[in-house]
Amino acid sequence: MELMPPNLDLMTLLRLCALIALPFALGFAVLAYVMPRERPALVNWAGFDAMLFSGLALATLRGQLPDVLTYVLADVAMVLAFILWRRGNRVYFGVAASDRDALAAWALLAAGLFTGDFPRDNLMPGVLVVYGFLAWLSLQGSFELARCLGKGFHWLPRLLVVTPTAVFGAFSLLKAVLVAFMPVEEHLSSVVLLQQPQPSNIAYVLLGFFGIISVNIAFAFLLVIRLHGDVGRFHYLAQHDALTDLANRRELNDDLEREMARQQRSGEVFSLLMLDVDYFKRYNDDYGHLAGDEALRWLAGVLSLTARREDIVARIGGEEFCIVLPAAGREEAMQVAERIRCAVAESRGPGINRRAISISIGVAEHGDMNETPTELIARADEALYRAKSGGRNRVESA
Repeated sequence: MELMPPNLDLMTLLRLCALIALPFALGFAVLAYVMPRERPALVNWAGFDAMLFSGLALATLRGQLPDVLTYVLADVAMVLAFILWRRGNRVYFGVAASDRDALAAWALLAAGLFTGDFPRDNLMPGVLVVYGFLAWLSLQGSFELARCLGKGFHWLPRLLVVTPTAVFGAFSLLKAVLVAFMPVEEHLSSVVLLQQPQPSNIAYVLLGFFGIISVNIAFAFLLVIRLHGDVGRFHYLAQHDALTDLANRRELNDDLEREMARQQRSGEVFSLLMLDVDYFKRYNDDYGHLAGDEALRWLAGVLSLTARREDIVARIGGEEFCIVLPAAGREEAMQVAERIRCAVAESRGPGINRRAISISIGVAEHGDMNETPTELIARADEALYRAKSGGRNRVESA
């Protein structure tokens, strides 16, 4: 049974491999220009495809150009391609590992091959080293990639990303072993990959053909994952306060609408707390705005720790905060508010030799199905105003 159609020989398949690598190299080069954050990894991945194209293109010209170009330079380019592949993966995942060992070995390989005499009667040493080098880079890089993908990735995408290079590395190792135990007189007839359509050579080139496609799809998959993470990060930043990392006013409005929708379905009431730091302007004037920011971050931590697990804490601007209390009526909301007020008043607060921080809280229960989030916030704000007018460091309800 033939592995390839009769009109598709090894040279044609190898040319297809080179042509496939070229657009990927150009594409990643363009992406490196427009994606500065991912540029270090993309430059290496583009170099991987560029070196593959160069090495494969030179290999297809064996017999037409000098052997030093079609054998030596082609092999050197192929090995350099996998060094760049491994380096790009390390840069992408932030792995602090040096490529000096691989680059030094590559330099020795290139020097050794280029100083050889051509044509050769015995190709075993050079071919053995090249196959062994490709096997080492592919298998070691695949192991690193699997370990990096193991942090938060499902087993299936890990398998799809790692398998092509791992299989290629295993096959390269097998080829190296076959070459090592092959009689010298068979080297020219069997090892010359592109000139003898032996089953192992055909399988190796086919594996390379699908491997190039698979590896570049894996690159694209990693980029999509990173872009998706960026979108999620931007979405998070759009919904959270930059100083305290609490929910912001936009997220508070969304939470209130969700609670109101839930209330319409279940009939269960909820409440809203609005609180304000007492004499915060004076605190800023006395200790500076940096100390004021520190106090707000400290207060955000106290509120998050003291509120119930299901409560939603938000900073809506300046020194004003809101807390949504799901499934809490007025009485329970007053108890939660008093517990929060005491927790703040009894804490030493941020900084040494600074006066204590206190808060005033307004409580509003949402029981009217027709009340909007804005109206609920306004009622809680009125209760807060009464708490501040009544002497501060106290709780009032609407």
